[in-house]
Amino acid sequence: MDLEAVCLPEVWLPGEQRASEWRRLDLQMLRSLLRFIGLYLGLTAAAALALSLVAWPHRPASLRGWIVFFVAALPVIAIGDWLGSRLSRNQLSARVERATRGLGFSWIRVFYFLLLVILFVVACVFLTSLWER
Repeated sequence: MDLEAVCLPEVWLPGEQRASEWRRLDLQMLRSLLRFIGLYLGLTAAAALALSLVAWPHRPASLRGWIVFFVAALPVIAIGDWLGSRLSRNQLSARVERATRGLGFSWIRVFYFLLLVILFVVACVFLTSLWER
C-alpha cells in the first residue's frame, strides 16, 4: 500500500486521477441509491398488495388515490408492526407470559390479546370518527 495515497487527502491527487476517483465514488453512490430505490419499491409493492388484500373489496377510485395508497403502504405497515410490538411488550404482557409459560394453550393469553385487539379497534374507530367530522 502506498503511504502517500493513504496520508494525503484527495485534493493533492493530480487532476485526472482526482476526477477518476470522483467518478468512481459517484458510480458507487448511484448504485447504492438505485439499490435502495429498487428495494423500497419492491417492499412497497408487497405492502400495497398486502393492504389491498386486507381492505378487499375497497380500493382507491382515482389515480391520485392509487399513488397515495402505494406511497403510504410501507409506512402504514411499518407503523402497524411497531405499534403491535409496543402493545405486546409491556408489563401486563410480561405477567401474562410468565403466568402461562408452561402451558401449551392458555385462555388467559387468548383473552388478553383479544382485549388488546378490541381496544385497538375501538381506538381506531374513535379516531376515524374524529377525523371525519
